[in-house]
Amino acid sequence: MQEDNLLFSRWIDQSCEQLSSLYAGELPREGKLREREKIFRSLKEDFRAIQGQFKTDGYTDMEKVDLNNAALMAYWQYVHGLERFEVLYQDCGRDLRKVVEYFKEIRRSGEEPAGFQ
Repeated sequence: MQEDNLLFSRWIDQSCEQLSSLYAGELPREGKLREREKIFRSLKEDFRAIQGQFKTDGYTDMEKVDLNNAALMAYWQYVHGLERFEVLYQDCGRDLRKVVEYFKEIRRSGEEPAGFQ
């Protein structure tokens, strides 16, 4: 399941990056709306291309989701940067208690956790 979450997280992050680049560009609003629709279609194709890599059926319904900014942001909110947490988890010997302790220590110190800004 974690492998699926990581794969989905990468897809969401790349999807949102594409849209952010479009919105930051200098196209007029109408041009951005046209390009956005092309990106949404392309993202659906990209998802179909990776769908066979999922080990579980946890993301099979994604095929049915009508992609729009709100849908992508909702998913992004929960899985953005998941790879960074996976690296930390591995660095802590796959011990969730150590991960929690790491964040508690960061909170006590008032510092920002490295790589999580």
